[in-house]
Amino acid sequence: MAEGWGGGLSAEEVAACEQAAAERINQLVAASQPLATHGSCASCGEPCAPWYTHCDACHSARFSCYDVELDW
Repeated sequence: MAEGWGGGLSAEEVAACEQAAAERINQLVAASQPLATHGSCASCGEPCAPWYTHCDACHSARFSCYDVELDW
């Protein structure tokens, strides 16, 4: 039995398994399709990240802290 690596594996066996796993991961990633490449702003229709409803400009215009009067 080889020593040095857990489970009785030699360094060469571990390296071969890591290489096989890396190749399989590369295959899976290459075959996957993105969930969404971009979204569009609900206000102006410009592209924005799919997890946002508004682009930066429209979001800033809607929620600017300078437009709100604070009553401290």
